[in-house]
Amino acid sequence: MRLVCWLALVVALAPAANAQSRRSERLAVGPVALRLGMPEKPALAALARYFRVERARGAGDTWAVMRGADSTIAMISFRDGKLIRAAKTWDSTPGRDAATLAEQFYRLAGEFARQGRTQCTLSTKPYLADGVRGRIVALACGSKSIQLDRSRLSNGSFVTSLREVLQ
Repeated sequence: MRLVCWLALVVALAPAANAQSRRSERLAVGPVALRLGMPEKPALAALARYFRVERARGAGDTWAVMRGADSTIAMISFRDGKLIRAAKTWDSTPGRDAATLAEQFYRLAGEFARQGRTQCTLSTKPYLADGVRGRIVALACGSKSIQLDRSRLSNGSFVTSLREVLQ
């Protein structure tokens, strides 16, 4: 499951926005508010107070934020000691029904609407990475996006993930 989250991070679609407005944006992971440009050590320390945080294998300076032993709830990336990307998983459904995913999508889209994020760009992108095939649908609204990712794992099973991404 964590592999899928890391792969989606690598092939993510970047929304367009100017650097100054992007730096003031925040993405909440539990009680921790992340913002682009924040220093790596304080960000990791704040997350580690509430979650398990470990470096993602083979993904540069990228970290998995986990609740429990195997439940990845966010992926964060740094460059030159500064946060450049944060992706929060709202839902990941290996065997759950479509109604659960639809409800989470509705809630996330509602958050975007309340924030005034209504001028958005829709895009799609297929990918193949480390034997995992997938497709991402992204709704980019400034520096934040909603990403719906459907991946087929090497064992033939599927995983669908809904993420809120600040980039």
